Amino acid sequence: MGRGEVDTLEALYRDQRENRNSLIEKLAEFKEYQESIMSDSLESANETYSQLVATLVAAMAVAIILIVGVTVWVIRSTGRSISLITKGIKGIDYEVNKRS
Repeated sequence: MGRGEVDTLEALYRDQRENRNSLIEKLAEFKEYQESIMSDSLESANETYSQLVATLVAAMAVAIILIVGVTVWVIRSTGRSISLITKGIKGIDYEVNKRS
């Protein structure tokens, strides 16, 4: 191999090293870009999760309040009906019914 060929190969090697270094820099930039996108996505997912939990807790609180309200209403309505039935039974004169 002659000196000219060696010089040509060395020049080619240097050119390729510059290309390699440029490629490594671009890959590092791309990696940083992807990591920033993933970080943003993770923050967004965490915010959405927090909002979902808050909404779920609020919905559960409203449901519990509604259930308690309906239960109290049903108990009061039933209590009134039982009270009226009791008054009606007490008002019956059994002695009159036995004589008939």
